[in-house]
Amino acid sequence: MIGLTETAITRESEGAEICLTWLSLKETDVDYQLFVHVLDGATIAAQVDRQPKEGQYPTGVWRQGELVEDCFAVQLPDDGGWQIDLGLYNLVDGLRLPLVNKNGQRLPNDSLVLSPKKDNS
Repeated sequence: MIGLTETAITRESEGAEICLTWLSLKETDVDYQLFVHVLDGATIAAQVDRQPKEGQYPTGVWRQGELVEDCFAVQLPDDGGWQIDLGLYNLVDGLRLPLVNKNGQRLPNDSLVLSPKKDNS
């Protein structure tokens, strides 16, 4: 229903800016919430929980084939040992939108895990 075509993480003095480019594969009437967990080991060091585009352009109005860019700031641990866990869920029932990779295999916990590049930590 919603694809993620591109991710970019840019380090900043206070943390990072994360930019996601979503692709609307099929129209939906659900306004999904984005969750982003910054994991430092097994601990959630920071998190973002909101609609894409800060609720200004919810998923329920996206049109099929539309690309939607969404950028936001997040705090990151200084040690570079972090990972980012992200996905979408329905705020009404708490169910995550099923997440599959390019091969059609469902990802664990219906979330995408991003790790820092060695030269960007």
